[in-house]
Amino acid sequence: MIRHYLTVALRSFSRSKAYSFINLFGLTLGVSCSVLIFLFVYDELTYDRNHTKIDNVYRLNGGWRSANDGTSQMYASVGYNEGEVLKRDFPQIDKVVRFRRFWDARIEKPGSNEFYLEFVYAIEPQLLEVFTLPFVHGDATTALSDNNSIVITEKTAIKYFGTSDAVGRTMRWFAQDTTDFKVTGVIRDYPDNTHLKFDFLVTLKPPVNIREQWFEYGYYTFFTLHENFDIASVESKIKYFTKKDVADVEKEIGFIAEHTIVPLGDIHLHSNLPGELETNSKAAYVYTFMVVGIFILVMACINFMNLATARSMTRAKEIGVRKVIGAVKAQLVRQFLGEAFLTILIASVLSVAFVYTLLPIVNEFTVKNLTFFDKPHFWIMLLSVIVIVTMLAGFYPAFYLSAFKPSETLKGSFKNSDRGILVRQSLVVFQFTLSIALIAGIIIIWNHISFMRDKDLGFNKEQVVVINGATPVMKEQLLAVSGIQSVTFSNRVPGYTVGGRTIIKGWNKNDTQVVLGQLAVDNDFVEFYNLELAAGRSFDEKHPSDSQEAFLINESAMRLLGFTKADEALGQKLWLEDWGGKKGTVIGVLKDFHFIGVNAAIEPFSMFLHPSATRFMSVRISGENTQELVSKIESIFKANVQGREFQYTFLDQEFDKQYKAEERFMAVFSVFAALAIIIACLGLYGLANFMTEQRTKEIGVRKVLGASVPNILALITRDFLKLVFIAFLISIPIAYFSMNRWLDAFPYREDIDVSVFMITGASVFVITVVVIGYQAFTSATANPVRSLRTD
Repeated sequence: MIRHYLTVALRSFSRSKAYSFINLFGLTLGVSCSVLIFLFVYDELTYDRNHTKIDNVYRLNGGWRSANDGTSQMYASVGYNEGEVLKRDFPQIDKVVRFRRFWDARIEKPGSNEFYLEFVYAIEPQLLEVFTLPFVHGDATTALSDNNSIVITEKTAIKYFGTSDAVGRTMRWFAQDTTDFKVTGVIRDYPDNTHLKFDFLVTLKPPVNIREQWFEYGYYTFFTLHENFDIASVESKIKYFTKKDVADVEKEIGFIAEHTIVPLGDIHLHSNLPGELETNSKAAYVYTFMVVGIFILVMACINFMNLATARSMTRAKEIGVRKVIGAVKAQLVRQFLGEAFLTILIASVLSVAFVYTLLPIVNEFTVKNLTFFDKPHFWIMLLSVIVIVTMLAGFYPAFYLSAFKPSETLKGSFKNSDRGILVRQSLVVFQFTLSIALIAGIIIIWNHISFMRDKDLGFNKEQVVVINGATPVMKEQLLAVSGIQSVTFSNRVPGYTVGGRTIIKGWNKNDTQVVLGQLAVDNDFVEFYNLELAAGRSFDEKHPSDSQEAFLINESAMRLLGFTKADEALGQKLWLEDWGGKKGTVIGVLKDFHFIGVNAAIEPFSMFLHPSATRFMSVRISGENTQELVSKIESIFKANVQGREFQYTFLDQEFDKQYKAEERFMAVFSVFAALAIIIACLGLYGLANFMTEQRTKEIGVRKVLGASVPNILALITRDFLKLVFIAFLISIPIAYFSMNRWLDAFPYREDIDVSVFMITGASVFVITVVVIGYQAFTSATANPVRSLRTD
């Protein structure tokens, strides 16, 4: 019986090559796209799943709220002390572990003069019991038993020692004090989809001054719960859980400590706080891709259903004969389901080849390392897709075709039912509703990215080279180089968060306190970046007191301090206790500028001079001989900074990385939207082809009676254009409200222009005419004698 079904299916394919090709190509395209999307989505949804206790690990977030104006900020890390209070006050909590990350740690490669800048994590040894970090060499229980032990990953061991078995070897870390660490353990390399990328682990030392740690957000703190305890019992008390310990500190500084909890498994998609260990993704993007993947698969199924039911008349007599000779409905259903399964199985095999071919390109574009041959979940997913698509695409045609009455089909009186035509038209409308909404979404995303790129930032970021770790002595040497226009130092450069700290509005501890970002600079910073003043003056070497007593603030800080006009803030006393303490006055108010970028709200900040503000050196160069100038900068750097790798970035390129997530989202969205449109057009073309075949005799009669080619073209395309117009009307509110919600996530945005929908409608209209036009033109120009001569 199976052999018989297979023979019938293959004959059906061979008799209708065009339909079979459209079905096969559409399904292959749909399955390939959906599989690629689902691989990406699965990777995002399984972030940090390498940790076996992920469902019982939570991170403590810390922040503050101003008692004066209600402004607040939450960070991904907390002070050291919060961990101690968690242990003391929450019996539900089992283990509490803390770690902190050291940026740009200089690690020497043994036996050479090479240095690498690395992230080193100082951890509490108990962390190895909370997170899953399998040891391949060494003993986890004793690996971090002393302060001079270090644990590294396999790839790190190979990078520094040429072998993964590096236990007993020595690594030298150059920091404030040069320290030699003994490698006591090597752990397995972490997967790509984790935000906890521990390459270097050393033992965490408690801070010297515990009291100062309450509002110092430098420690990442995680905890687990005892069995039979719910996180809700902790979460309900966590917001102000340090109140009794910090009440005096809060009163002194005017800020209230606040806390939240986030599960380890939610960090990657649902947490984007300052201080995250890496730039996290957004759940909205992942779920959007998931929905698009499902839609593409559904659209491919719709094509199959439409073409199968549209071809019902060509198989009506076959079904009638089979019923007369004894075939029952169940047998016919199995036959048609078998034909659908065979088509989908072939499409799935072709899809595996396509996915294998395209995966390297997808990985490069998404900055991932997706694989599938060695992943059981991929094959389970593919099998699920085959079954689901067979059910979606095969069941309706199977029951529809098997229900034909032999008395009608054998007499030739069978016609497509109005209900069947309505179903096909509804499915076409559904396909094009999705396609039009996707096109509108692409245009809106593109307009938003253009808006972000073109928006005036309020400073000049062009032709700026940023160097990390330069020394002040280099400034005069660089200015002597032809082509270097200006040089400045600062503790932050545009693109970085400024970092909030308490500042007192006055010189008395009881005066109003607010939180402002602190930007430590040299005299040339304002002029270097072409910042505009709303009132007052900038720093000036002619005023020696500026180095100790002068502040610049931006307009956002001016408003936070309670002033409505820039002139009112001039002369205002400020007291900054950080940076060694600074009491001074406001000498100027800068116009607000997008220091971080238009993806974030403008932060209020104070700017002041400080001799130790040398973390970043900004060098503005001419637009000519760029590489030659960079080489000269490198030579001067190496002559003044020994044993450190020269690292530089161009500020405009680094700044533009902020928009990469949106650009990548738009690009991927565009590709899959285009594929969705192609799949819809394939179905439209197949349906148009079949319908013109059914109207061949009608077209011949009309031509004999004098109908022109344009008349015939209008006759054939009119019905399809009606369906597309209905889809256009339905898609407008869907696209408008969904994209408005997407844009609301950005602090700066433009309203959606009505022209977006006009362009979209015109584009789809042209696509429809082109797709149907060829088939319509062929039918309209055919010789009517042939069509009228044949029955």
